Amino acid sequence: MSTRALQSPLVPVAFVLGAGILVGWYAGQLAGFRLFLVFLGLGAVLFFFIPAGKRFYWFLLLSFFLSGLARGAGERRENNRFFEYTQAFTGKTVTIFGRMADLPLPWREGHRFPLDVEMVGGEEAPVGLRWEVFLAGGEPAPQASALGEPLLLRGRVFGERPSPAGVRMRARVNRWTREKISGGLMVGTGGYLLDYGAETDLRGAPDSAITPLPRDRRGPGRTGMAIVAARRRLLAVGERTLSPETAALLHGMLLGVREGLPETTAGNFRRAGVAHLLSVSGLHLMFWLGLFWGLGRLLGLSERWLAMLSLPVVLFFLLLAGAGAPALRAGVMSLAGIFGRRWQRPVRRENLLALAACVILLLRPLDLFSLGFWLSFTACGGLLFLLPAWEEAFADQIARARAKGKYKRWGYAHMRRAFLVSLAAQAGTAPLCARFFGGVTLLAPFANLVLVPLGSACIQLGLLAAMSGLVFFPAARVLNAGNEVLLGFFNRILGFFAEFGGYIRVSLPWPAVGSLYTLTAVFTWGLIKNPINRRRRIPLFYLLLILLSLVLAGLGWALAQQFDPSFEMVFFDVGQGDAILFAIPGGYYMMVDGGTAAGYDRDVRPYLREHGIDRLDLLVLTHPHDDHLGGLVRMLEEDRVRVTHILDSGYPHTTKGYSRFLEIIAERGLPYSLAVQGSSFRLGKMRGIVLHPPASHLSGTRSDVNNNSLVLLLDYKGTRILLTGDIEKEAEEELLADYGNFLRANILKVAHHGGATSTSWELVAAARPDLAVISVGKNNRFGHPSPVVLENLQRAGAAIRRTDTNGRLEFCIRSGRVELKGRAEN
Repeated sequence: MSTRALQSPLVPVAFVLGAGILVGWYAGQLAGFRLFLVFLGLGAVLFFFIPAGKRFYWFLLLSFFLSGLARGAGERRENNRFFEYTQAFTGKTVTIFGRMADLPLPWREGHRFPLDVEMVGGEEAPVGLRWEVFLAGGEPAPQASALGEPLLLRGRVFGERPSPAGVRMRARVNRWTREKISGGLMVGTGGYLLDYGAETDLRGAPDSAITPLPRDRRGPGRTGMAIVAARRRLLAVGERTLSPETAALLHGMLLGVREGLPETTAGNFRRAGVAHLLSVSGLHLMFWLGLFWGLGRLLGLSERWLAMLSLPVVLFFLLLAGAGAPALRAGVMSLAGIFGRRWQRPVRRENLLALAACVILLLRPLDLFSLGFWLSFTACGGLLFLLPAWEEAFADQIARARAKGKYKRWGYAHMRRAFLVSLAAQAGTAPLCARFFGGVTLLAPFANLVLVPLGSACIQLGLLAAMSGLVFFPAARVLNAGNEVLLGFFNRILGFFAEFGGYIRVSLPWPAVGSLYTLTAVFTWGLIKNPINRRRRIPLFYLLLILLSLVLAGLGWALAQQFDPSFEMVFFDVGQGDAILFAIPGGYYMMVDGGTAAGYDRDVRPYLREHGIDRLDLLVLTHPHDDHLGGLVRMLEEDRVRVTHILDSGYPHTTKGYSRFLEIIAERGLPYSLAVQGSSFRLGKMRGIVLHPPASHLSGTRSDVNNNSLVLLLDYKGTRILLTGDIEKEAEEELLADYGNFLRANILKVAHHGGATSTSWELVAAARPDLAVISVGKNNRFGHPSPVVLENLQRAGAAIRRTDTNGRLEFCIRSGRVELKGRAEN
């Protein structure tokens, strides 16, 4: 066996374990069993041809490959079994009995939580079946004390649509698959979900949709309840001593709790290149252990005792943080490193990383498909492999500088190392971020240099305040009073780097991702040894010159976009429907409605693919009619475009399309908000405000669905855009009464495709648009746009553009001027 293999025996083990899981998952149960026998037989045959000194190691590799294959095939078998069982109830209303597996989280105006199902419709369910329950706003959420308690619920089952006969189930892994959730249950849905069906048996239903039952002998796990209670008490201290916005920011960094954190703030973390501060990982564990070791030193504990007590501290941290892949990796590596150093048996860095991967994949094989798993390991790989090489390359230059009397202060060495640490982590994750998030931040290393130490102070002070609050609450008030100021300062600097950090919108295919990792490896190798002749290393000057040129070119391009931005607006030709895309400088994308499914296939999808748009920062549904909704359902079902946040009026509707829209949101855990009058949002330099509908929806109108459409007023550097959905006369009267001349807009999206019941002269006179856009189908049976509407717009002096006569309309707004395909509109 080679010396390298002896030094790093766990690295190949981790790779073959992952390969086995992939083969087992995609092969399925029967094929996986056959492959297991094939590889077992092949290994038995080769065993006699392998030299005696290598037999044990090759047997170890084969064992881990077969273990991975068995785990992957087993997970696929369990997934298929629960999926088939759930499909039998999909679309039906049933009464189920089960136990709440975790605390409720906000969802729309209600809550959601996982439920371990024990009985469905009076019959015993398969052991291990878990559904996610979604409670509408009218239903009370179970209290924390109900964790693990038996519950009786009644609702409508939903999940992935059944596959056609003869078609294999998809092997795709999503959040539900990883969390072993096979379906959802809508409870207390009122009138906006249909298809209860004649087969529904309402006999024996409970009086309310959710009913607690007496505890039986199979009570909740004490450990789980204790951890949840401890987590709840820690968060309660922050909620009572900080403002809601600041508490949400602290809890996001402290325990990865995203509920309550504004989407704009979460987006700022990503755009500033410090999204890892919201993902509980090794950095957070380092903060916890740093505080623990500091307090231990103050108490006079020896290193031996500190090492021994680190085990319960790490375990407590993992349980509080939910033991996700990044946190579990950090815990395994930390404990192995601490105990290895304590007993003078240090573990090589690559073996530490491989050991963590093996533990995670053996415990939770489907984490292999998690983006968090790969981002965590690539970031750690950058720190373990790139950083030492870079420090070695710079060592000579630093030594010569010190010999000449420069950089005598200790601060320079610390700043240099901190910058290289940040740069190495970013180099490890940047290609994957470009692939999955559609952008990278050029100044991320500098942002980390400032925000990570500041965030560390906020986290440690917040943790100290939370611990103090459990013992002496006034101490928590004092500590968090200072943390309020510190967190506010952190948020301002975060906003600065998000705005001016040189964020570049780029989506890379897999070959480009592989090429970037290869170039990074070659560059790092060249710092130590010339990859061509393998003797002398490439002069550092030339490598840095190349790197600096690339960074300056990218930064120059990003700054050019910032100082000469172009706001783009596309009205798609989807026939009789609406679909609008906004491209906001800084790499933001917002889509309002999606037209019909056919219109989406014909015009929207080709445009998104042609322009490489695979992410939407905000998706808005004005109202749940199919000519606005059908394309959005098609896009979400295809899942080729990642959606960061969804905005909806929440007006209850009874179509299958809207039911499916809500089901997909629930299945994938997409961030979702109800927009009512007065709600606002911001994407880059564009501000948006919701003018309609009111919190209590309009009723008794000619069309309540149309008249409760979302009405948005967008403002980009003084250019105002009024989007009116399909509102009609009654809603227009409400708008005029509430806002009057505030409705002034440069661009008006004409309501209801130019129908005669909308776009009254009073509304046009208040808006006084320079440009009016009508999204309407050619030769439609409704006679849209109405001559009355066209007359009102012409009377106001507005330029009129129509999708039925002009096709797809692409506008560019720059320096206050609106241009259509090279022609100035104002």
